[in-house]
Amino acid sequence: MLWLGACSALDEGPLQISLDLQPSSTPIPAPTASATPTLPAGRLIEVAQDAINQGLLNEALILLDQALAQDGQNAQAWLLRGNANRQLGRVEEALNDYDQAVTADINYASAFQNRGMLHFEQGNHSQALADLARAIELNPNFGLVYRNRAAVHTALGNSAAAALDLQIYLTFVPNAPDHADVEAQIAELQEQLAAQAADGLLFFDDFSDIGSGWYTNGDPSSPGLYAGDGYVLRVNHGVSGGATGVWAMPGRLFSDTRVQVTAHKQNGTDNNFYGLLCRIQGTSATASFYAFLISSDGYYVIAKRINEGQLEGIGQSQLLPSGQIRLGTEENLIEAVCDGPRLALYVNGELVFETQDNALANGQVGLIAGTYESTTSIFFDDFSVFSTGN
Repeated sequence: MLWLGACSALDEGPLQISLDLQPSSTPIPAPTASATPTLPAGRLIEVAQDAINQGLLNEALILLDQALAQDGQNAQAWLLRGNANRQLGRVEEALNDYDQAVTADINYASAFQNRGMLHFEQGNHSQALADLARAIELNPNFGLVYRNRAAVHTALGNSAAAALDLQIYLTFVPNAPDHADVEAQIAELQEQLAAQAADGLLFFDDFSDIGSGWYTNGDPSSPGLYAGDGYVLRVNHGVSGGATGVWAMPGRLFSDTRVQVTAHKQNGTDNNFYGLLCRIQGTSATASFYAFLISSDGYYVIAKRINEGQLEGIGQSQLLPSGQIRLGTEENLIEAVCDGPRLALYVNGELVFETQDNALANGQVGLIAGTYESTTSIFFDDFSVFSTGN
């Protein structure tokens, strides 16, 4: 049995932020040192929220500074301070405030959401997607995050991912005031997808744009990064035994596809695996997917992972050797076909193995790399997704 064990952590319209506190009816005290010295931090935060709602941003900052003087680890105070600075156009101050909010509470979904949208406003798309993905991981029912992540995907041209996020947003917020606008945007995105599908090529990335939106499944010790007009997955072997893997996704949703990439090992052990994923369901370490893998020592497998389980070979119980795979640091062209139940792996233009499975019908596509020992670094380039009829 092949298994990875616990895989290591891999719009249009207004941009919105999260406000945790509701306005109260209490008048806002004059924000001076003498007017509010006796108010507790929690009350100062409530009054500061009222001030922000009324557009009294500088007054709110004074109140929040007083709250933080009492409780410097109050994540809500840092979040609201970031919101006020963001509205004042103080980008560096706002980013620092959001960083402080995340430091004070690493599970604070609203802080990741608001920091992600500030990154987006500054054109930092990859950072924005990473923060928004973390917010969703922490709070999967956080409808606003899907709405805002759709804006990032739309800016990147990720029509399928944007449409999916907008559909999820409407599921969680069915009475949203922008419901009609969102439905119209979904229809427009789906028209774009239909036009792209007519040409056969659904998606292409040569990784020359570091803002094209790839993100990993969340392991800070095994980051994915744009490098040398390619994308690199570096994997450090875990201490629990078995294999360690990390995967990356561009935020694209498909059903039947033919996916290609060129890849080679940069350094590290040959006792590794790397390749393509299709029908990824979920974005964190708990995702389900099909994997089309080869290794630097000449082995291959088609495998699947379902509901946080082990990565198991389909139609084969272990990796098998193939002379079609180039060894060591030599480059390989890897192609994965997910066409209905048919799953096929091609290496350097030749069919290596095919099998059938119907557990997963659709999902994202992506890259994967892993190692059974030591470390490995895999370089990917020219990632292409085609409809299976082409």
